[in-house]
Amino acid sequence: MKRISLTFMYLAFITILSSCIHEHDCEIEPDPTNNIEDGFTSALETDFISQLDPVTKKEIRIRNNLGGSSRFYEEGFIRFNDFTEVKQYVQEATLKLYIRANPKPYIFFPNNYTLRISALQEGWNENTLSHASKPRAQEMITTTFDADNLKPGDLYEIDVTEILNDQFTNKKTHHGFSIALVGNNNNESVAISFYSSDNGDEALNPALDVVYEW
Repeated sequence: MKRISLTFMYLAFITILSSCIHEHDCEIEPDPTNNIEDGFTSALETDFISQLDPVTKKEIRIRNNLGGSSRFYEEGFIRFNDFTEVKQYVQEATLKLYIRANPKPYIFFPNNYTLRISALQEGWNENTLSHASKPRAQEMITTTFDADNLKPGDLYEIDVTEILNDQFTNKKTHHGFSIALVGNNNNESVAISFYSSDNGDEALNPALDVVYEW
């Protein structure tokens, strides 16, 4: 399991942090050994665990249904282990993922897709994560996802502010996110792969940037 830093950005002066010297734009990077849990599940192979395969552990793969079938349905999961509680209102929060590959099987005509981001509602472990054991989730955000304009190495950013503020307001524990694709036409399918925290290059690891309101 690779480790990265979870970046927080604050908009006010914090006297207890000696490294924070700017009054309105202070970036703080906690312990660089912070770790990430991530992986993906398959509805075709309900007991498949991506973390146990030396190839699939390097990616977070998502794939939409084809023709309403669950055959190709794959869902990504990610959690930053040192970030379990939203302690105050968030001005902006961004989940940052890098595109690993952009295979597009069964595409019959161009279309946009809907990206569904859900808040996970219970704990989970990447070494046991499967479709059969995946945690409960609450769908929170949907956004248009244009697969045709993506290429390997691109940074893809997802606004997760709404999820974190819901957790702060309702005093919910943060268990991470699930990410899935929903096709806008039953005759086409698309698969997108993001780099996981086990990809071998920390510069391509997932990241979560949070801007708090003070």
